[in-house]
Formats: sequence, structure tokens, C-alpha cells
Amino acid sequence: MNQDPIYTDLMQEIKERLYTIEDVLSGRTALHGPLAHEFCFLQLRIICECISYACVIAHSYLEELQAPKFQKAWSADVLIKKLVGLHHDFYPKPKTMREGGSGAT
Repeated sequence: MNQDPIYTDLMQEIKERLYTIEDVLSGRTALHGPLAHEFCFLQLRIICECISYACVIAHSYLEELQAPKFQKAWSADVLIKKLVGLHHDFYPKPKTMREGGSGAT
């Protein structure tokens, strides 16, 4: 587990944005219709950016991440593509959770 406080802050921000999306989509806010959908898509975009920054922090042991091309990158898709090129097991393996089973498969 990463002990960097910025990583922890990013994970907390992601949780809060997800809760906000849930509130908007369930009608617990004054946002409705296209405006609500636009707001939720914006939150998803920011969540992607938070995930990409967190990935850079989590993989900070890779020397290549100290290069200026990573230090100046801000776009989530650019960061993710660069990280995939550095670490072949970058993406987690998807699992399917089964209720009452012995765990994920």
C-alpha cells in the first residue's frame, strides 16, 4: 500500500466524486436532465485524472517517471499511455465477484 499522503488524498477525492455522482443520478440534488449528465461526465473525467496521478505516485519507483515528459504531463490519457509503455502489468487483472463463493475469479 502506498504511504504517500497525496495518493491518499487522491483516493479520497475519487470517493467523494463518486458519491456526488450517485447523489446527482438519484435525484438528491437540484441538477436534472442534460445538466446533471454533463456534471456527472465532468466528474468521471476528473476521476480519470486522479487515477492517472495516483498511478504515477504508485509507480514512483520507476526511474522513467522522473523524466521531464512525465513531470510535465497533465492529461490523463497521455499519462496512462506512457505508464502502460513502462510497466507491462500496469493494469490490474479484472475479477468477477460471486456471492457466496470462495472469492474472486
